[in-house]
Amino acid sequence: MASQKNYLIVGLLFSFIFIVRLILSLMTDAVSVVELLNWGALAYMGFAISYLYPQFKDKDERTEAIRQKGMYHSLYIVLVVLIALMVLIQFNTLTLTTIEIVSVMISVIIITIWTSWIFLSKRM
Repeated sequence: MASQKNYLIVGLLFSFIFIVRLILSLMTDAVSVVELLNWGALAYMGFAISYLYPQFKDKDERTEAIRQKGMYHSLYIVLVVLIALMVLIQFNTLTLTTIEIVSVMISVIIITIWTSWIFLSKRM
């Protein structure tokens, strides 16, 4: 059975991977912000799940409302980010490959969903 401690360990593991990748990329002068963003988002997700676990382990009306409202808010944030990316790419301000765009969007989705759930869990 999953527990808050297990999710904290997952967050620490992803943080360790993030730090090692950051150090190695700085030492080799080959910093990939997109890759680091992915590892950072996964570490953030582990810590967020660990924080929310005590509240979300019981599937009651409050947690369902938090999840539903969080997904609703995240949808609009992701749409704004997609529009911003589209504009930046259209005017050649930002040059990313397709795989980099997908990676950035995955990270943005992970971060926005868990952040919105954390904010809503404090407010509701």
